[in-house]
Amino acid sequence: MTYRISRRKIGATALLNALGVAALSLSLQFGWSTPAPAQSVCMTHAEVEKQLGTNYAETPIALGLASNGAVFEIFSRADGSSWTMVMTQPNGLSCLLAEGEARENVPSDEEVALGPQT
Repeated sequence: MTYRISRRKIGATALLNALGVAALSLSLQFGWSTPAPAQSVCMTHAEVEKQLGTNYAETPIALGLASNGAVFEIFSRADGSSWTMVMTQPNGLSCLLAEGEARENVPSDEEVALGPQT
């Protein structure tokens, strides 16, 4: 089965899917029992990267490794006007968790201490 990433398809249910996947992730990490999440948009990582790049000009800007082996990535447009959170499971399946608009970078403590640069 092939899915095509569409903001209309995931926009309305993204929060519910993200909460479901987060609950599933926590249940796997801590051994909790939880009902299965709503159907998520999942595909190979290569397909996610291709579709986000082609359809939304988003590229990976950050990633992190969870204790259960999943990799969480944030894809974003260079100007921050759109972003997508993706979780790639150890088996290679990547699922869209959330998407949004108006991403901003948080300054580091060092940048805050230096103040505005002219």
